Amino acid sequence: MDQGHTFIDTPELMDQFIADHQSVDWIGFDTEFIGERRFHTQLCIIQIASPKGIFIIDFLKYDNIEFLLDMIQNPDVLKITHAGENDYRILFNKYNIVPKNVIDIQIAAAFVGYNYPTSFAKLVLGEMNMRLNKGFTVTDWTQRPLSKKQLKYAIRDVLYLDELWTSLKSKLESLGRTQWAIDECQTLCEPSYYDVHPDKDFIGSNLRPNLTQDEAVFLLRFLRWRRSEAERLDYSKDMIFPSKGISMVTRAVGGGMQSLKQNRRITEKFVRRHGEKMVELYKQPPTEEELEMVGNQATRVEANPRQELLTKILDQMIHLRCLDEKMAHEKVIPRSIMKQMKLDPLHFDERLESGWRKEFLGEALLDWLKNRSQLNLTFEDGKFEFYREEVEA
Repeated sequence: MDQGHTFIDTPELMDQFIADHQSVDWIGFDTEFIGERRFHTQLCIIQIASPKGIFIIDFLKYDNIEFLLDMIQNPDVLKITHAGENDYRILFNKYNIVPKNVIDIQIAAAFVGYNYPTSFAKLVLGEMNMRLNKGFTVTDWTQRPLSKKQLKYAIRDVLYLDELWTSLKSKLESLGRTQWAIDECQTLCEPSYYDVHPDKDFIGSNLRPNLTQDEAVFLLRFLRWRRSEAERLDYSKDMIFPSKGISMVTRAVGGGMQSLKQNRRITEKFVRRHGEKMVELYKQPPTEEELEMVGNQATRVEANPRQELLTKILDQMIHLRCLDEKMAHEKVIPRSIMKQMKLDPLHFDERLESGWRKEFLGEALLDWLKNRSQLNLTFEDGKFEFYREEVEA
């Protein structure tokens, strides 16, 4: 691929970019960033494809991107991305903005038979019959000057976006799903999409159901302390303390410093630096807020093997329909939703009965999903019947 581009790293070059883009109706958009070993993601370059050409903004040398932010928020300019969630999240966290009028080709592809998520290379192969070389999945985007290979990779990620969307849009139109894909992409335009609960690690912890109340309160405090230290030092949370060791500290801290020292899987360095702080966190009386937080985390529902299997069968039935109808199963029912439904037969996510999902699933499947605790399966004369038992009022 030999594609010219403009490398923007001065106010004069940005001024020219602004002058050239006063009336464009679409841009392809991508970023390269460094997120490893730090709390705050470092934005390095921004790639733009437009009717005017290919542009790379060197954010480390020139970070005045006010015009680009305006374009991203401009509903008259279509933004085309592949897996753009992380790119938009960076801008949301840094500038408190959300995009308007977006198409994500990874999402759009889910509505025409591709798995979700699907790599950029697979989409280029499937839609354009072009095989891309492996990209720089791990490279130092802070180095300057950028190498020719880095620039080639950065350009590649936006060069084909408009062509891919044109191809996918044609397939969507033939299936009558263009609006479905557009509606799903617009979730990227909602501020709530980028909100992350500060206690996300605690809420999602698999440890919680097996801990005592004191241990659970400590776990909440420990994870809050780890996050606070990571933010203060701009380190990754695992650099403060690795996730794989959290359970060991949580179960040992009740025995005080001696217990922490005797646990051979907890490093001497951590105990020396933070052992007393851990014991202090454990011994402090719980606040009402902490007790409420701990109490709000549902304990694991008593396992019901038959109910879990019936839910899995229902999930596989939906999966089979998705294959027949050229829809990505993971987009129709995301794993996070199905996981919760398998754990709790009374749980139902309201997103399933709204918008395009309601139309695709239909009344019968939605009824089964909402009333999984009443599902049953019988075998008779070599046939089986999957049905919902009616409950007497």
